[in-house]
Amino acid sequence: MFLGYIHAFRGVAILIVLLGHARLLMPWPQLRESPWSLRLLSTLVEGGTVPFIFIAGYLFQHLAPKFEYGLFLRTKLRNVVAPYVVVALPILAHAFVFRSGLYAGRDTMGLGEVVLVGAGSLLNARHSFVPYWFIPMICMVFLSAPALLAIDRRPRLYFGLLLAIPLAALLHRSELHANPLQDAAHLLPVFVLGMLMSRYREAGLRVVARYRSHLFVFMACMVAVEIALGQGGSVQSSAFSPANGWIDFNFLQKVALSLVLLEFLARNEPLLRANRPRIWGALSTLADLSFGLFFLHIFINIFVAPLLFKRVGTPAATPLNYVLLSLLYVPLAVGLTLAARRVTGRYSRVLIGT
Repeated sequence: MFLGYIHAFRGVAILIVLLGHARLLMPWPQLRESPWSLRLLSTLVEGGTVPFIFIAGYLFQHLAPKFEYGLFLRTKLRNVVAPYVVVALPILAHAFVFRSGLYAGRDTMGLGEVVLVGAGSLLNARHSFVPYWFIPMICMVFLSAPALLAIDRRPRLYFGLLLAIPLAALLHRSELHANPLQDAAHLLPVFVLGMLMSRYREAGLRVVARYRSHLFVFMACMVAVEIALGQGGSVQSSAFSPANGWIDFNFLQKVALSLVLLEFLARNEPLLRANRPRIWGALSTLADLSFGLFFLHIFINIFVAPLLFKRVGTPAATPLNYVLLSLLYVPLAVGLTLAARRVTGRYSRVLIGT
């Protein structure tokens, strides 16, 4: 059964991801040295992966009655891993030609070394500029599907989330996303939380609605703490290290946001469809293109923005410049994905993910 509110939620989630990466077009200062306005922007637009993986867990449980492990893995291989490899090749080629990234300082390389370095980078996405670390991480989650279904068949195990989510906030993402196993362990509780909300859909939505105001207060507190500490995004460090902060407040904020968004969209889907068709249509378009947007938007950062800024100069990091750039960045990412889908035709799902 198609879930319209989950589809719209996917649109919101990819929008947060795009807004977070639009920030990277500017030389953002160290957050502890930046004004509160930039800290606030960083806090709000960072951490879009959390809602994204929450949705993945929700849909995984929703489709669990039809689950067949072999078919599940083949589908993910075709729709996730294949486009990941395809879109990674131009980035690897760019790094090799300009001797940047993983090829920096490797001026004399044989063909075998070039291939080995490139192939090895696909396992942890170290070749990418920002977002592709998500793929090795989510593949580990996919491989653990039978264990996740075992949790769903023994609902009492969901109580483990009471411990797992605080531990995930202490575990952190790995530094520079260099450790997919740590990233998977950090985000897996969010996936399971999505499963829980799907299994107990009506009851879960009633609980979130009852404590909606408490969740808003909690999110506001997390934002305030992030601004005060100059954290402004997910903590990246070795496991349980206090080097960049003991607690990932952004992670906790985005977990609460995921619950609030789910309840809001489920409750207001008919109203939004009837009274805000343009907004609903925009979210549906973003959702339809979500994986293509995920795979292709970073090409703007790597290829398009440098050419543009070479002519007009790199804009200073100010709230106004960020808003203006975002207003250009999101439509440009959508246009790029639509164009790529048209060019790739019936093979677009395998080649670009959408």
